[in-house]
Amino acid sequence: MHWKFDHLGILNQHPQEVIDNICDYGHLSPIHGSTVLKYENEFKGHNAIQRQCGPHRTLVGEDGVSPVLHTITIYHGPGVLISHLTGLYDAVMMICNTPVDDGSIKVWHALLVKSPSGSKVATHTDMVAARHYQEMALTAFAQDFEVWSHKAACLNGLFIPSDGPFMKARIWYKQFYNPRAKKNEYLEQCEGYYVPKGIAPYTETPVEA
Repeated sequence: MHWKFDHLGILNQHPQEVIDNICDYGHLSPIHGSTVLKYENEFKGHNAIQRQCGPHRTLVGEDGVSPVLHTITIYHGPGVLISHLTGLYDAVMMICNTPVDDGSIKVWHALLVKSPSGSKVATHTDMVAARHYQEMALTAFAQDFEVWSHKAACLNGLFIPSDGPFMKARIWYKQFYNPRAKKNEYLEQCEGYYVPKGIAPYTETPVEA
């Protein structure tokens, strides 16, 4: 089922605060109701990757594709996030954020859903189910949006080993705000796999930092 784009308007927040979510392991349970079983981050070139799985309060179902929600989420550069979700249905989510000024961005959301009925040609019932799943995904994303809308900028965070690799993500992000010739200087400081203290890695044999 082809996606439709939800234009969420202007968010008065620096995009760095949005990018932080790619490694914010600690927010998944209290904000989204996820009981995370496995989690890891990887930074490689222009990609920032999050892999995680666990039960979720809205995006899975007993008769779905998977009883737990698996998400493979990748930032392709600083402003385009694409996430493959395997939960109630197989789906691909896109979130785009475009800077407007220093401290404000425009945000879009969309969800591409594999035919819920398994039909080769999507039916009206498939369309209704896919649109409903997109609304569920948008509701989950809106929980992040609510936090961003009310938080102050985190310029000097006090991070602990179980939080997620925030500083690595911020170093990765610097490559897009500095001369391209300095890219490798930042990548040398952040590329690799990172698993928060106390959680199982998503893949079987990552190199824990």
